[in-house]
Amino acid sequence: MAKRQSKLSAFDKSIQLLSRRGYAVAEMKSALLKKEYPEAEVTECIQTLIDARYLNDENFAYERIRSRATLSKWGKRRIHTELKNKGVAENIILKAFERFESGEEERLGETHNWQQQANELLTRKYGPFPNQLYEEAENASGWEEKQATLKEIQKEKSKRINFLLRRGFSSEQAIKAMEQL
Repeated sequence: MAKRQSKLSAFDKSIQLLSRRGYAVAEMKSALLKKEYPEAEVTECIQTLIDARYLNDENFAYERIRSRATLSKWGKRRIHTELKNKGVAENIILKAFERFESGEEERLGETHNWQQQANELLTRKYGPFPNQLYEEAENASGWEEKQATLKEIQKEKSKRINFLLRRGFSSEQAIKAMEQL
């Protein structure tokens, strides 16, 4: 007995996709076109979804920023890049960041502090900086031993700063977080 497959309409497929997570307009269009729906049907479907408020780039961008910043602990740069890759316009991204950072949403009630987030993330991941390395450098018996210890300090700092950079924090935020440890 062969399975009977009936192809969903573009609208039904988009509702199915939206039931799992939010989509940006360009991302949804791309997803439907990849499923080989006719472009005219996809365009009509996208307009219907926008009119029904199922697709809204402003809300998508805000919710993505909120979730990535608070749950995933991503930095501003990484979130910004993700939204650009999903086809969200630059002006919409900037407005969404402004809305998020101002704390104008009732559920947040306070502004978002990217520096504080970087500090907390670094502390949670690595703990306090091993200051005994500085003592070892001062108490080193020879030049080679001191250089080896200084190299170890630099390696530890680089590891921590690179972690924050990969998470999307600016180099200024990463360095400042490192200094505060």
